[in-house]
Amino acid sequence: MLFAGDQKVEHLNDDFFGEGISGDDADAEHMFRIASRGRVGIFATQLGLVARYGNDYRRHPVSG
Repeated sequence: MLFAGDQKVEHLNDDFFGEGISGDDADAEHMFRIASRGRVGIFATQLGLVARYGNDYRRHPVSG
């Protein structure tokens, strides 16, 4: 299963920050933590995020 983690960049922080939204959602690493705990075949997100966090989450392949 492909897990797409590009929504945050597309929406900026408008949909991921504010009243009633967990502070974790504003953290760029949050999607990596979700992918590492799920049954994911590949996690697709921006190359910059892969470069920053990919080495910490080697269990799943990532694509940028």
